[in-house]
Amino acid sequence: MRIFKVILAGLISLVFLTGLFWFWKEKSKPAESIDVISRIDRMEKEGTPIFTSKTIDGNEVNLDKMRGKVIIVNMWASWCGPCIEEVPSLISLVEAMKGDVELIAISEDSSLEDIQSFLKSFPKIKHPNIHIIWDNDKKLMKLYGTERLPESYVLNSELKLAKKIVGTINWHTPDSVEYLKTLLITK
Repeated sequence: MRIFKVILAGLISLVFLTGLFWFWKEKSKPAESIDVISRIDRMEKEGTPIFTSKTIDGNEVNLDKMRGKVIIVNMWASWCGPCIEEVPSLISLVEAMKGDVELIAISEDSSLEDIQSFLKSFPKIKHPNIHIIWDNDKKLMKLYGTERLPESYVLNSELKLAKKIVGTINWHTPDSVEYLKTLLITK
């Protein structure tokens, strides 16, 4: 009988400690990570934040008017090495998609001169489906909850978040082209 009481007390203690650990773990999660997860979840289910902005050339970009296409919202800066690394594959992907993909490249640079100097290295970036925006007040970065550069948001044809990519990737691969084509199909 004594062994039974010891085993029972051990099991009760184990259950109590497990519950205590779970409670501590949940309470110690940073509120920011919960906010990020909830923001991404909303963007996947309800759609991404709609915005209208001006390109560095003065043209208006209205995200809402781009429905029916796949949109890549890319947050970058000219001083960001990984951002520079992925620009050629982004340009190549947009060219290959022949109007089905729009790239909204939102620069977090501190000056317009830095952006313009950077763009001289990539003459093919002057493409009708590539829109360069200077987010000098960081409003768009905050709207999307961007924390690092580069960060990209791939939106399906209904402007819902299909994929969030943190860091650099090779955008123009056969797999990425096929994946983007599936996002054009409205469900």
